Amino acid sequence: METWVIENLLIALPWAMLTLSYFPTGGMTGTVVLCNAAWAGAAAYSVSILASRGASLWLSVIAAVILANLLAFLTWLLASRSRGLTQTMSSVAMSIAIVALISGLDHLTGGERGLLAPACFSEMGRFSLLLVLLTLGSASCISVPILLSSTFGKCLLSTRKMEPLMELAGHSASLLKLAAFLLSSTIAGVAGVLIAVGRPSLSPQLFGVDTSISLLAVFVLSGGLSHPTSPLRIFSTQLVLSLLIQLLQMWSWMPPSLIIAAYYLLLAIALLTSFIRKSRRDC
Repeated sequence: METWVIENLLIALPWAMLTLSYFPTGGMTGTVVLCNAAWAGAAAYSVSILASRGASLWLSVIAAVILANLLAFLTWLLASRSRGLTQTMSSVAMSIAIVALISGLDHLTGGERGLLAPACFSEMGRFSLLLVLLTLGSASCISVPILLSSTFGKCLLSTRKMEPLMELAGHSASLLKLAAFLLSSTIAGVAGVLIAVGRPSLSPQLFGVDTSISLLAVFVLSGGLSHPTSPLRIFSTQLVLSLLIQLLQMWSWMPPSLIIAAYYLLLAIALLTSFIRKSRRDC
């Protein structure tokens, strides 16, 4: 039982951290970006490839996060020239391009066959990895309230509804959103590294647009929009959903494809219910 709980925590916590990466963009600036999973995928593959070729693990992690930042910068360049739905769709295009590049570089990434984790990852103890995840989770719970109360955090929140006023006050809303993109991609990059370390193999399908959409739905469902308790809410919601999938896989007669479909259906129903309740409160 103890081993089962640890394994499920190791599965859920990296994805919860990836969900938290929506906080700077979607939660604070109100920018809907559907590229977070692709940033994490680029980081996951790069750290695995570098580590398998004998590079230092810490240098590989730093390089992976920097790569996620560079991709976020390119996404910002593409998205900053548009607004609303067009802005979101530009991030979708970037996500598709990143995943396609990962699949196309099959001599490095294994393509659709996937990429096996390097031996140095398996040498890391599961308990040590869990300790790292819990430490990062605790740090997130502490840092988010500090960010919200800081001058920088208040400026990011102001870009959500008062962008013209921010420009009149001498603050560049575009640069503030770039900072949100880079912060978001840093969190996504770290999450991607943790996903790579905790899994026996990687597949491009793990980091597609559908993953970004489902994680954004979890973020909204958790009520984590610019709230001081966002990390705790997100970690709890992601853990419950992950445990639900594991239980369905253990006890269900359904094939894996139907289990995933049932998961998305339950997520959509929960999200719709949340919106209806919020609409009634507003009325």
